[in-house]
Amino acid sequence: MSIRDPLPSVHAALAQPRILHLHGELYAALFGSLLQMLPAIDLVRAAEAEGEALTLTVETTDAQMALALALACRARGHGFIAVSARGYDPLTERRLAYLGASVQPAAAGATPGATPGALARRLGEGLAFAEAAEIMSEGVGHIDCLIGPLEAAYALSGLGRFLRYVNPALRVIGVDVRGGGPPPAAPEPCDEIHCCDPDEAAAAGWKLLIDKGLAPGAGSAAGYAVADRHARRHPQARIMLLLVDRPWLPVRCPEPAAFPLPTSGFRPVGQFDVPQLSGGA
Repeated sequence: MSIRDPLPSVHAALAQPRILHLHGELYAALFGSLLQMLPAIDLVRAAEAEGEALTLTVETTDAQMALALALACRARGHGFIAVSARGYDPLTERRLAYLGASVQPAAAGATPGATPGALARRLGEGLAFAEAAEIMSEGVGHIDCLIGPLEAAYALSGLGRFLRYVNPALRVIGVDVRGGGPPPAAPEPCDEIHCCDPDEAAAAGWKLLIDKGLAPGAGSAAGYAVADRHARRHPQARIMLLLVDRPWLPVRCPEPAAFPLPTSGFRPVGQFDVPQLSGGA
């Protein structure tokens, strides 16, 4: 039995996806609580290679990205300044302060050592997701279709580009939760966009919770609805679903009549007396 080497830091643990088998040829890639860790680590390493100042200044309105960058900078011994036009909520600013980072308004972003547009450029190149794509390929082999929520379009794009090197025929499907209206434009390299009804996403989220113990957010639940349907229509295709960690089921749950819980399949657990401990605590 082989044992994996321990990871050197918490940001490395947060960045690595875990591969889950859902059913048939449908798999899911679960990332840690900060999907943004991959591009954050990539950007810090790129800044080091270019001989940037020891304090990295990046403009981002995404609070989770700011936290990921702060974690990556602290792990590698750098300072970090987050530049944001809107600022962040008090809890995020406090967490950034604990990590030795600071927040400045966007007008103060033009400081020495700043990297304007660096984050957008690295996300556009998709280089941060090369290792994650390799982990997916090693875990399940040949992947025919990649499906994920558009809320993580940069991850879907980056993973799609590298997985397409292995399989040029790879289909990349983005999923959006919408009640109506025209579908959004497909970001490169998405081949198509599927719009998922909020009720369908809610039902899929409950199913994923009951069947697999996963509590997906709205985007991930919609992605599962589309991926599950695609897997049943194309049973021979190997599908990888990107699950993005978000708060517990932030979607409108349907009425029980529309999606009944399978209570008849559950049996009560037997109750036992708790033995009393003797002696000290």
